[in-house]
Amino acid sequence: MWDLQSGTVPPAVKAKIGNTDLEQLKTLTLLYTMGSPIAVWSLRFPDFGAPITIPAHAKEHPWRNASEWVNFYDRDDVIGYPLKCLNDAYDRSVTDDRQVNVGNLLTMWNPASHVGYLQDGDVVGPVADGLVKLWRTVNQKVG
Repeated sequence: MWDLQSGTVPPAVKAKIGNTDLEQLKTLTLLYTMGSPIAVWSLRFPDFGAPITIPAHAKEHPWRNASEWVNFYDRDDVIGYPLKCLNDAYDRSVTDDRQVNVGNLLTMWNPASHVGYLQDGDVVGPVADGLVKLWRTVNQKVG
């Protein structure tokens, strides 16, 4: 996503990407990152770089009220970190950094927690809620 929006997609890959709004990420409305290494990746830039753009955050987008980027991270996960604190651009782009405690009895207290996000109700519940909110918003606009 970042490469597409920043114009750094290799030509061979770009040739395979279509021109629809969906393929160009112009309809991106929801983004949920879980144990994301974006904070570590951003260290390559002096100011932590720029986040991707969620087009639906734009004032003129019809589904702006349903748009969100929620970043879930576990303190014991050595890969995932908060994002809003990286810089002002991330603070504006990321709707919420949510600290969760994922994993089971054997993994929730160590780096193995990284594989537990998709089985945790504190992650899956809000993602499902976001999808429902978007579905309702889209169908109110259409119907």
